[in-house]
Amino acid sequence: MTLKQALLRLVVSLLGLGNFWLWIRWGKGLALQDQVTDTIVVKLTKDESKELNLHRKAG
Repeated sequence: MTLKQALLRLVVSLLGLGNFWLWIRWGKGLALQDQVTDTIVVKLTKDESKELNLHRKAG
């Protein structure tokens, strides 16, 4: 995710407006901030994270 995408997600999701979009478009599964920035949030378990080496600090 780029800095621009992150900032745009932040602005769109303020006050819950992005999640309110989910109620309007029920069943689509994407909040407004997901659609505007062409990104999605993925929740991983600790084991999945370890398999992908996401648990290690960069550097």
